[in-house]
Amino acid sequence: MPLKTIGCLAALLLASAAAPAQDVVRLKNGKTVAGKARDGMLAVDVETAAGRVRIPWRGIERIDRAASLQEEYRKRRSRIARDDATGHFLLALWCRKMGLAREMKTHLERVLEIDPDHRGARSALGFEKVSDRWVAGEEALAAKGFVRRGGRWVLAEEAEYEDLVRSRERPLSGDERKASDLIRKAADENPRVAKYARTALAALPWEAVRKPLYRALGRSDAGIRAFAARELGRRKVEEAARPLIRTALLDTKPEVRAVAVRALREIDRPDALFPLVRVLGSSRPAIRMNAARAVAGFGDVRGVEYLVTRLAQNWGPSTRVNLQVLRQISYIRDFDVEIAQASQIGDPIVGILQEGVVLDVRVLGANRKMTLVERRVLRNALRDLTGVDQGDRPEAWAAWWKRNKTRLLAARK
Repeated sequence: MPLKTIGCLAALLLASAAAPAQDVVRLKNGKTVAGKARDGMLAVDVETAAGRVRIPWRGIERIDRAASLQEEYRKRRSRIARDDATGHFLLALWCRKMGLAREMKTHLERVLEIDPDHRGARSALGFEKVSDRWVAGEEALAAKGFVRRGGRWVLAEEAEYEDLVRSRERPLSGDERKASDLIRKAADENPRVAKYARTALAALPWEAVRKPLYRALGRSDAGIRAFAARELGRRKVEEAARPLIRTALLDTKPEVRAVAVRALREIDRPDALFPLVRVLGSSRPAIRMNAARAVAGFGDVRGVEYLVTRLAQNWGPSTRVNLQVLRQISYIRDFDVEIAQASQIGDPIVGILQEGVVLDVRVLGANRKMTLVERRVLRNALRDLTGVDQGDRPEAWAAWWKRNKTRLLAARK
């Protein structure tokens, strides 16, 4: 159940737990207004929790008065046995429909006393089943992987990203400024300067180099970006996978993208393959080609199937549809004559002829346009990843993968 739904239901139950029985004004448009209804000559005034509402009689279907509603509730309750879980649940649903929130909550709780695992009652009270436990509210959100940030619940991955962004915006400390200077020198053209800087940087703890390395991935100097990616891979920190994936896909220099892919392999995050293959469906050809090269460089044989699919990029048959090819011809078939003082006015009556054909059609398949350059990149990626070359024909690659899939996936494990 969504967070908003849980919150609204909890608020409704808390607000109405001590609320007296109310009149329910049922409108002709299907809506209801609950409160104390006072009849007037032309309209009904309803005192609701949000204030007074005036409703004209012409828009009202009926009014369920509190006294008669309570009497009907008592009759229905008297017909239910104390241990009848189904009866109490159905009465709770009726109470919700009639606006009796307090009574609804009472019967739902009674259902859970009889049958603690009653799914309908648990759901109505805002519970969700996580593993083998029924949990509600904040406990349910925490069990599903949400964490609290700034007074709101967000996914753990979103919180991780926010923490990363926040850390980048924080001013550098003394050790971080030192690390930033060493990163710049590590990409120096002078080999002696670069060697000294890399040795000194390797001695610094992760917390001192974390922010400078992430910032370095966005520097204008390609050498600094490449070194930062290489250092992140050497450190083998899992949280670096996200910025390295971004660099592998979006950096303007192919040598930097290649270093970022090798760094991803060193981090040993097998799940990093899936963000790469998702980008194979990007609307931008350049990004798709970067993704294909990254999948090949990542070296995971599971990427073969995605590359083969992208090379073929066929959509299968659709459901059957009707296609109408019609032509309409308008003509005046008569005049509606109205006699006015000293004049005769003719109102034309227009007729329409319609002719054509209705076809029962089905799309058998479709191909996505692909440039020769992109096709060559995909072929090279498949060749680099598999060590074989099946040419440009998608059918040949698909047949090869079908023959070798089981063996290659087993060898991967």
